[in-house]
Amino acid sequence: MKFLMILILCGFITACSGTKTATTSKPKTHSNNPKTNSLKNAPVGKIDTSETTSKKAAEIIEKYTKYALKDIARSQIIKTKNGYWWKFSNVRYGQKFIVTTDSNFNNVQIKKQIKKKT
Repeated sequence: MKFLMILILCGFITACSGTKTATTSKPKTHSNNPKTNSLKNAPVGKIDTSETTSKKAAEIIEKYTKYALKDIARSQIIKTKNGYWWKFSNVRYGQKFIVTTDSNFNNVQIKKQIKKKT
């Protein structure tokens, strides 16, 4: 039994003490181009990450829906040629919405997405 344990231990040490080669990968190159959207069914545009736009989106969600912001999950805001576009969902009730606004956040349209039955 001791011989078997010593044999297993020696085999393990031998297997772990082989030559090691470092693997390297190319670092990601960041371009100066603004991010483009990659959201499903999103219009063509650029992702807007400014804090003022995010605050305006939160104000719109609170004003036009009666949900608390703690129950809301919002996608990235996309600046389109006509204004802004984003999705949000109420995580408590499972309701999903799509919001489109003009560039001044005056004309707001909120469409409720209907669940597709499969």
